Amino acid sequence: QTHKSSQTIYLMPTIKDVKKIGTLIGKQFNLSEKATDYMRTNLLEKYDFIGVTERMQESLAVMVLLWDLQPGDVIALSSKIADGDNYDAGGYKNMCTKLVPPPRSFEEMDPLLAAYLNSTSSKRFHLDYLLYYAVNESLDRTIEALGQDLVFRTVKEIEDLQALAEQKCRDQAILPCSKDGNKQEELSKQSCYCKDEGCGYHCVDEVVSEFSR
Repeated sequence: QTHKSSQTIYLMPTIKDVKKIGTLIGKQFNLSEKATDYMRTNLLEKYDFIGVTERMQESLAVMVLLWDLQPGDVIALSSKIADGDNYDAGGYKNMCTKLVPPPRSFEEMDPLLAAYLNSTSSKRFHLDYLLYYAVNESLDRTIEALGQDLVFRTVKEIEDLQALAEQKCRDQAILPCSKDGNKQEELSKQSCYCKDEGCGYHCVDEVVSEFSR
């Protein structure tokens, strides 16, 4: 059953809007009305909320305000810190895989990957690009409707609480992979909600409770 998301109360782009956004990613995509209509009715309207990774704090703040949550409800320690010292237990051959920092530019990227992304083959991702721009527009409109001051006060509160949780709980969290790259799933079950999700939640809950007093 299709249902409008909380964001669409304020901002759902029309087909015309989405087509206009589509021009930002190049006329070569030649988006049809059928494609943009699919984007609207089958993607944007079927999700209760869509955030943007590069705008995570704003996305979380908007979600808190739309759903009448507390900032502490969205605080969690990241288990995917790609600094070269952490491992992912995501399932590749059931092994711990070192997380390396992502490239910051095409110059730092693997030449084969950079060539592919610059090639005409990347046109197959045009709907992904369209979704990305449409959701960014959606987020901007929601922030405007809720009030920028309110949203950015909430962002600040989330950032302060997240920093406090990182400071006090990071060393207490037990991840499925140790710092040495060894599996420790039985230990991590006492620290994480599921696999590597919500690790260190006991400590995070205490920090949130103290912050909220």
